[in-house]
Amino acid sequence: MSHNIIDWNGEYLYNCLFFTVAHPVFTKLRAKWYSNPHEKGGHKIVPPDLHLTWRTAAVWTCDDGSNHFSKKYKQKNLILHTESFSENDVDFLLEKLYNDLGISGAINHHYSKPTIRICGDNAISFIEQIKPFIPWKCFQYKLKTI
Repeated sequence: MSHNIIDWNGEYLYNCLFFTVAHPVFTKLRAKWYSNPHEKGGHKIVPPDLHLTWRTAAVWTCDDGSNHFSKKYKQKNLILHTESFSENDVDFLLEKLYNDLGISGAINHHYSKPTIRICGDNAISFIEQIKPFIPWKCFQYKLKTI
């Protein structure tokens, strides 16, 4: 069967396959970010040599961030979803946020898994700092400060 649109004939296909490229760069990154990189289902870890920049914070926010106004706390909240990491790793990420970027946050729990909550002025400052690194329209909703 051809996948060319000209040969489609209006038929629907019900499945799709995607493949990722195996490359030494990805293998090296997996070894850095997983406790057992060669086993399926290895636990995510935060590498001890991690250094945060505003660019890495922007990418992190695009991937794992949610930005909203909390009625509970009556302030702006930015949540970084870190549920895949241990509480010790999330503590380490909080230290990195403070030491590398000057941003204070706290551990929050989402279904008993640790997340990072950045509130109030810290959330607004964080958003303002990452804005230059997020030019894509599809992510602008993550940059609202009101």
